[in-house]
Amino acid sequence: MNESDDIPRAAPTLGAASLVLVGLAAVAITQPLLDILGRHAEFFVAGRYGRRQIVALSLIVAWAPAAVAITAVAVAGLLGPRVRLVVYSVTVAAFATLFALVALRDIGVDGVWTTVPVALALGLATIAAERRIAPLGTFLRYLAAANIVFLATFLFFSRTSQLLSSPTAATGLGDVDIPRLRGPVVVVVLDEFPLTTLLRSDGSLNEQRFPNFARLGDTSTWFRNASSRSARTHTAVPEMLTGRTVHDDQLPTYREHPRNLLTLLGNDYPVHRYEVVTDLCPPTMCDPRRPNSLSTAVDDSLTIYGHLILPASLRDRLPKIDHAWGNFGDDMEPATPAPEYTDEAAYGKWESVGAERSAQGQYRMLVERGRAVTGDPAVHLIHVALPHYPWTINQSGHVTTDLPVPRESHDGGYDSDGLFGYQLHTMQAGAADRAIGELIDHLERRGIWDDALVSIMSDHGSSVSPPDFGRKVTAANREEVLRVPMFIKAPGQTEGEVRDDVAMTIDLVPSIVDLLDIRADWEFDGQSLFDGSSPTLDPAVSPDVEAAFRIARSHAARVHGDDWIGLVSVGDHHDLVGRHVSRLEERRPSDLQWSLLRQAELADLPASGGAVPFVLGGRVTNAGAEPPELVVAVNGRIAGIIHEYKREDDGPWRFDAILADFFVSGANAVEAFEVERTVGGPVLHRLATASP
Repeated sequence: MNESDDIPRAAPTLGAASLVLVGLAAVAITQPLLDILGRHAEFFVAGRYGRRQIVALSLIVAWAPAAVAITAVAVAGLLGPRVRLVVYSVTVAAFATLFALVALRDIGVDGVWTTVPVALALGLATIAAERRIAPLGTFLRYLAAANIVFLATFLFFSRTSQLLSSPTAATGLGDVDIPRLRGPVVVVVLDEFPLTTLLRSDGSLNEQRFPNFARLGDTSTWFRNASSRSARTHTAVPEMLTGRTVHDDQLPTYREHPRNLLTLLGNDYPVHRYEVVTDLCPPTMCDPRRPNSLSTAVDDSLTIYGHLILPASLRDRLPKIDHAWGNFGDDMEPATPAPEYTDEAAYGKWESVGAERSAQGQYRMLVERGRAVTGDPAVHLIHVALPHYPWTINQSGHVTTDLPVPRESHDGGYDSDGLFGYQLHTMQAGAADRAIGELIDHLERRGIWDDALVSIMSDHGSSVSPPDFGRKVTAANREEVLRVPMFIKAPGQTEGEVRDDVAMTIDLVPSIVDLLDIRADWEFDGQSLFDGSSPTLDPAVSPDVEAAFRIARSHAARVHGDDWIGLVSVGDHHDLVGRHVSRLEERRPSDLQWSLLRQAELADLPASGGAVPFVLGGRVTNAGAEPPELVVAVNGRIAGIIHEYKREDDGPWRFDAILADFFVSGANAVEAFEVERTVGGPVLHRLATASP
C-alpha cells in the first residue's frame, strides 16, 4: 500500500466532511446561540427586527458557519488531498474548540489560562479521535440532523417564535368611553434613572444640577416615594403602561398586552410612540417601527456569541449585551462586581458613530419627539434609554472622547468606591434634564402646557453605590435600583405638590384614567393616585421615603457642592475647583511632567454637541512613588482634580480626571499644577509637558 492509497481513507469525501462540519457547527454555534436568542425574544423586540429578519438571522446562524467551512474544504481539495485534509482538520478542530468553550462556560470554568488551553486540547483531541475511532465519525455525521432540529425548535417552539405569527389588530378592548381631551397626553419614560440622583441630602430636588426637573415639580405632582416593581425594562414598561402585573416570561408586545395606554386612547385619538425596547402599539393604530438592518442583527449576534464562549477577562472587552436590548442577558452574568463605567468596548460600539442607540442619539430622539408634540388631542409615548449606561455624555450634551480605565485597588480588584461612575451617571442624567427642559419650553411656547397631561418617570433605577453596582437587585442596592422619579401634571394644574405616600409606576394608567374621566371596564392591579384609594400592591422598597434620603446623603458626601462644579470637586484640593489660576499664587515649576492622551484634539474642539475630553486621560512622569494630588485647569480655570493613579510595571503613572465643562469651541489650554498649602494660601507649581 503506497502513500497515495492511504490519503483517501484519512481524508473523508467532501460529502462526509460536510456532514461532520454541519454537525459540529450545530452543537458549537447553532444550538447555544439560537437557544439564547429563542429564550430572549426581547432582543428582537428591542432591536425592531421583523419576521423576515428573524428567519434570515436564524438561517445565517444555522448554516453560514458550516457553509464557510465546507467551501474552504472544497476549495482546498482543488489543491490536492493533502491540502484538503489539513483544512478539514483545522475546521474540525475550530468547531470542536468552540463547542468546548461553550461547555466550559456552562459549567463555570471562566479563567482564560484554564479555559483556552483546555478548549484547544479538546479541539485537537477531536481531530485525532474522529480519524481513528470510526463510530465517532459516524456519530458526527448523524449529528448534522441536529442542526435542523435546533433551527426548527427556534422557529416553531421558542419564545421568539411568538414574534413570527402575523400581526393582529387590537382586540378585547372592552367598553371604553373617553371624554373629549383638552390637549395631548404626553408620557416620557426614562431608563435607569434612580430617584436619588435628583435629590439633595435633605431630600429636596437639586435645582442647581437639574433645573428642569425642578420646573416640572413646580407645576406637577411629584411622587417622591415612587418605585418600580421590576428592574427589567421589558417587564417594567408594560407594567407601567397597562396597570397590570407583568411576569418576566411575557413579551413586551401588544399581542401580550392588548390593554395598554396606547390602545386605550388609540381608537379615538392619534398615537405617536417612540419605544426603544417595547412594541405595545398594534399596526392598526401606529406606523410600524423602523427596523434595524439584518447586518446589525448579525453584528449583535456575534457580540452575544462572544459572551457565550469567552472567559471573563476577554468577555469584559466586549460591549455589554443589555444596553438598549431590553435588559437582554441578565441571566448570563452575576451581580455587577465593579463599576460598569470601565466598559470601553460599549463606548466604542454605541457612542463612536453617534448612532440612535447611543446616549447622544437617545438624547436627540427625546428632543425631536418632544418638539413633535402639537396641541391636538393625541397620545405621545416617548421611551428613551437615558440616562442608561454607558455614561458617555455630560450635562451640556458633549460626548466624552474616552472612558476611565479600570483601576486596581490594593487587594488586586477594581477601585471599589465607584466615584467616577457616580459622576458620569449624574452628568448623563443632566443631559436628560436638559432634554426635559426642551420639551417643557416647546409646550409652553406653543401654548400646550396648561391643557396637556404630562407624565415623566423612569422604568427603574440603577445603583451607583458600592458594593453592588448596576441594576441587578440585591438587598444592598434595592432602594436605589427600584426608586424612580415620578411626576404627573394633570390638565389645568398650575401648582406643584410633593407627596410622600406610596406610589408605584404600575399606578400610572389608573391615574390617567381617573384624571381624564375615562370610563373603562378594564381591571387594574395598580390604583389611581388621585382618588384617595389605598395601594392594592405592596411596594418592592421600604414604604418610608427616608430610605431615599439616606442614599442621597451618601452621594452628597462623596463630592463637595450641589452644582456641576461641586460634582467634580473631590479630594484634598476640592476647594480650588472653579477658581481662576490668575487669582492664585504660582511659584517655581514642579519637578513632575505630564502628557495628555488627547493633546491634539484640544487644539480644535468642535462646537456644542461634539466630543470633548471631559474625561481627561494622561500620564505623569518623573515620579518614582505615586504622584501627589494635582489640579487641572481648562482655559485658565481649575476644572478638576487628579486624585487616583494606576501604574503598569515601572512605567509612567496613568490617570483619569472628570472635569467641569469649561471647554470652548476651537483651541483650549489645559494645564496641571501641584498644590502647596501655605499659611498665606494655596500655591501652584506648574507641570511641564513631557516629550512624546
